[in-house]
Amino acid sequence: MARPRNICQDAVLDAAEAVVLRAGAARLTLDAVAAQAGISKPTVVYDFRSKHALLKAIIDRRVAREAALLRAAAEAAGEASDASVRAQVAVAAERLPDDVQAVSLQLCSALTQHGDLRESFQLLLHEQVSEIIGNSKQPRLALIAFLAVKGLLALETLGLLAWSEEGRRAVLRDIERLLDQPPDAPSASAAERVPAPLQPPVRTQGERAADYGNQPAALPRVQAGNQRNSNGADHR
Repeated sequence: MARPRNICQDAVLDAAEAVVLRAGAARLTLDAVAAQAGISKPTVVYDFRSKHALLKAIIDRRVAREAALLRAAAEAAGEASDASVRAQVAVAAERLPDDVQAVSLQLCSALTQHGDLRESFQLLLHEQVSEIIGNSKQPRLALIAFLAVKGLLALETLGLLAWSEEGRRAVLRDIERLLDQPPDAPSASAAERVPAPLQPPVRTQGERAADYGNQPAALPRVQAGNQRNSNGADHR
C-alpha cells in the first residue's frame, strides 16, 4: 500500500522528541506525535507500530548521530595517537543544546525499564572500548580518558554537576593530557593488562516480543489504515 503522506521518518522522530521534551517519555503517544507533526495517526503507525518502537527509533537515531560525529572527529585527528579517544574529547567539547540534553534526561527512565532500548548504546560503547584496548599504545590511560569523558557527559545529562565553559574546557584538556603521558615500561601485552568489559547481554526472542506488546520482534509493516495491532490493542 502506498504511504498515506510523503513525510520522512526523521520528521516523525523530530515530532516525537518534541513531545518527549514537552510532556516526558512516559506520556509519549502516537496520537501526540501525529498531532505534533501535523499528520494522521496511521501515517505514524506505518513506520512505528507502537510507542516502544518509536522510543527505540529515537534512541537508535541518537546513537547513529553520535557515531557519525565520532567518526568525523577521528578522521580529523588524522595520525594522532589514540585518535578515537581524542575524538571523544573533541565531540564532548561541543556542549549539547539544552533541549537535546532535556530529551536525553527524559529518555533515561525508558532506558532503565527496557533492555532492548539500551542495546544500540551498549553495542556502540563496547565497540569503542574494544577499539581502545586493541589499538591504543597505552590502552590503560586511553580507557581511563574514555571513561572520564563519558562520566562528564553523564553527570551533565543527569543534571548532577555543571561547569562554566572555561572550567569545562579545562577538565577536557586535563583528560586529553592523559593520552600524552610517556609510555609505560614494556612488560606484558598492553591488551592483557587492561580489563575488558563484559559482553552486552543477548535478549531472547521472547523478551524482545514482550517489549513490543507480545508481538513478534519482526513484523511486516501495517497497512496505513490499520490503527490497531494484531491483539486488537490500540497503538497509543
